[in-house]
Amino acid sequence: MGGVILIHDYFDETGTFPNLKKAVIRFTEENHINSIPIGDDLSIALVKG
Repeated sequence: MGGVILIHDYFDETGTFPNLKKAVIRFTEENHINSIPIGDDLSIALVKG
């Protein structure tokens, strides 16, 4: 089964969510999920097919 998760503020450099990127990287590596920037300069999509 597949799906998509959209994550906002992934590329935010203000420090609002200091561990967000680290958590997403860990999640994607552990679950073999691809991440794709979605073009708004802040967000990514996680895609599992």
